[in-house]
Amino acid sequence: MILVLTSLYLFTNFISAFIREHHVYSILFLILTITSVINHTISNLYGTNSSIQQMDRIAVYSVAVYGAYHLYIHMSWDQWFRILIIISTFLCTILLYEYGCREYKYCFDPNPIIAQMYHGYMHMIGSIGHHLIIAL
Repeated sequence: MILVLTSLYLFTNFISAFIREHHVYSILFLILTITSVINHTISNLYGTNSSIQQMDRIAVYSVAVYGAYHLYIHMSWDQWFRILIIISTFLCTILLYEYGCREYKYCFDPNPIIAQMYHGYMHMIGSIGHHLIIAL
């Protein structure tokens, strides 16, 4: 249930991108929010479903790639501190998910409560990083 709620935090990115008229970014975040909520709802009720997980993964990668593109297009080196924070949030999400998957830690901890806690943090950290990109 916690991952469904933290997935809803991604909706704030949709709103922020929509207000700033970044229409592609806002649509990608709307899709990500929907796929993430469905993925975490279904996995809570019925276990894993690979097609839903794949759609969610595609949405995650789409947001990440477009976010990197948006950052590249709009960044200015006089905003070095913001860029450093954005890069840190990206690396943190990679650590929590990809490294955690390989080492059975963080988002993939054998204890489901710990795994959900880290996965929820990952949703929030990624959202904050993208809020900073949207605001460029």
